[in-house]
Amino acid sequence: TYFMSNEQYDFRADAGLSEKWKIRFDFLDKHGVPGLLKSGKEYTQALQALPSFRDKMNVMYSFFGIFALVGIIYLCVLGLWRKAALWFGIGVLINIIFMILPPLPQGVNIGISVGIGIMLAMRINVYYYQKRVKGIEDWSL
Repeated sequence: TYFMSNEQYDFRADAGLSEKWKIRFDFLDKHGVPGLLKSGKEYTQALQALPSFRDKMNVMYSFFGIFALVGIIYLCVLGLWRKAALWFGIGVLINIIFMILPPLPQGVNIGISVGIGIMLAMRINVYYYQKRVKGIEDWSL
């Protein structure tokens, strides 16, 4: 079950959890989770110490999150429906703001969309870790 505390759930022994998720969870368990806009010193140093760019990307990003709509669906697949609803709401709110404002250059719209996708991609691993390992499932970003 996903709602056990860290003492009751050993993700390392979970045969149903892929090796990729175990590596991510192990890193986050040892070095803490990054903040939404800024990461802690220990997390940043440990991330920089990883041997390859691929290892860093595996810990930092969830590929499916980069494409915002796919990321929202992926959150639902992972059982993170609250987070999916939150990100969907953010997307709707941004679209409403864009409709109210005078037309912006296409590059601004694309930049904001890409930025949201990257933020989502960076948070999915944290959200799933918090749910599976820490038993935290809330409405926060």
